[in-house]
Amino acid sequence: MRDAASLARTLRLAPSVERVYVDVEAPKSLRSIPDDPFLELQWNLRNLQDPGIDANVVPVWEAGLSGAGVVVGVVETQNVQFAHPDLEANYNADASLVDRPFHQHTTAVAGIIAMVGNNQGGGAGASYGAQFSTMAVGSATKTAEAFAYRNDLNDIKNNSWGPPDNARIGRITTIEREALAEAVANGRAGLGEVFVWAAGNGGLNPDEREDYDPYASSRYTIAVSSFNDDGRFSEYAERGSSILVCAPSDGGFGSPQNRGIFSTDLVGSPGYDPGDYTDSFGGTSAAAPLAAGVIALLLEARPDLTWRDVQHILVRSARMIDESDPGWEFNGAGRMLHERYGFGAIDAGAALTIAQDWQTIGDERTAASGLITLNQAIPDNDPAGLTQTVEIPESFRVESVELALTSPGPLSAISMSASPRPRGRKRSSPSSATATSTTAISTGSSRARATGARTRRGSGPSASRTAQRATCTPGRTSSFVSTAATSRSAAPTSARRWTRHIPPTTIPTGCSTRPTSSGSSICSRPATCERI
Repeated sequence: MRDAASLARTLRLAPSVERVYVDVEAPKSLRSIPDDPFLELQWNLRNLQDPGIDANVVPVWEAGLSGAGVVVGVVETQNVQFAHPDLEANYNADASLVDRPFHQHTTAVAGIIAMVGNNQGGGAGASYGAQFSTMAVGSATKTAEAFAYRNDLNDIKNNSWGPPDNARIGRITTIEREALAEAVANGRAGLGEVFVWAAGNGGLNPDEREDYDPYASSRYTIAVSSFNDDGRFSEYAERGSSILVCAPSDGGFGSPQNRGIFSTDLVGSPGYDPGDYTDSFGGTSAAAPLAAGVIALLLEARPDLTWRDVQHILVRSARMIDESDPGWEFNGAGRMLHERYGFGAIDAGAALTIAQDWQTIGDERTAASGLITLNQAIPDNDPAGLTQTVEIPESFRVESVELALTSPGPLSAISMSASPRPRGRKRSSPSSATATSTTAISTGSSRARATGARTRRGSGPSASRTAQRATCTPGRTSSFVSTAATSRSAAPTSARRWTRHIPPTTIPTGCSTRPTSSGSSICSRPATCERI
């Protein structure tokens, strides 16, 4: 090499020589999948047994993307064992808040996102080049702190926890709700923090719905359900009209025909399995971080995407699975929607294709119906419920609808159905159920919560007038449930936090009530339609 360079310098001095260069082959990095030894066990990333039943990350890796430059926060009931040999190199201490013990659940979640790739050990995270941070939830103040913590560094925050899956409406406090709103408004230098949420594992209880989780059903979050390696919903997967997408996980509770998820475990024997890894992780706790990892790949390619852009892209790129299931139906925007699968399976390759040419959407705007007083009694346990129509005489593409409802008595279930009146096209009729509802509004669906119901999902046809129909059905229990955080893996975990039960006569924080002699409910806040 030195001789060639010396000869080139000599030749440059010759007047008859126009140009001289040394022809060498520079080192090259192959744009291919990682070479980690246990990658073959990670069927959720690359399913060699049944190709296509996975998150389709290989085309994104082959495009040279690994999540580099993106930080994903792991928000949990405990902290990640960040010194794990297959995690340590991707740990971001500045973005972390470490004040709780390490836990195997949290450590497995982090591995699905950011297990180090190409290090001759273990496996690889979906975004193996991204960094991760760790922070813990607790009391309302502690949880709000985690939502708000270092959103100048954290781009995405994964939450594989939630209220108990016990068929009762959960409660979110004002401080937590405001922290979420602040994070999506001002995080990432105004582009908005991206919150990903496990949709819940209570599906074996026919009365449980994802909509009852006030965190997963918030329009500020992306609720992720799960399907197994047979391409069908996991047996524990809940129904929910606010589920956005689904991602691969186990079949649930030790079903022998379904594979678990490979990830990092606590080092040594204290974790799920002996050794430093587990291949038996699962639940929507495993599906959500896979979605977070896919989003990290998108943000590496397009760091200018807003939190709402990410939701639009996931809706448009979702892949329909289990196509013969009768639960698939068209919503008001003409998109296929399923109460278990949302808009379909997350697809990293398809999402990248859309993201590369995506034009960022405009600022969010609102239109309000104003205060509406019903002065009617809500019938008990009646699917017909009580119907109220609200018309908003403005034309816009609907992204989400929020209904704020108060009642003099407790409600354990809220149903809502909302549909636009599009110009010049026929839409499918919305269908409602006793505990919640499926809407035909835009690309969205309803979000039931202790203080009302929220709907959202993408953009749909322009609607000259938007009608809302809210059906409120007092349910099977007589009290609201306190906030309690449970990890959302299929296997039970001891990591929980509990606060007091709210007495049956107490109205949740942020609501007011003005009972009448007839026992009617009063809307104390207006319903709002979000638009772009």
